[in-house]
Amino acid sequence: MHINDLRVPPVIRNGTEEFVILDCDYHIEEKEKVGLVVKWFFNKEPTYQWIPNQRPLEFGILRGKLNLDYKADSDVYKMYRALKIIRPSIELSGMKETVYDY
Repeated sequence: MHINDLRVPPVIRNGTEEFVILDCDYHIEEKEKVGLVVKWFFNKEPTYQWIPNQRPLEFGILRGKLNLDYKADSDVYKMYRALKIIRPSIELSGMKETVYDY
């Protein structure tokens, strides 16, 4: 697996956006598809998890702030890779750190 593109807006002015999309497009080999788990973190704490053929889960600070029906792709192994955060606010400011665990 490797990351093709990570799309995260650098700055969002508080209260100005209806929603924001955080997307991590990746390439995954056929043999890696078994056991795929997509996770997003906020300040090193897990906030989102998706396993193909299961419903995405939200945790912590993102609970109740995501559109869990948002699909980034039609590919069953990339479908729910992205986050659609509804009405982002300053409480979601955090450290910028990329963690790849695969």
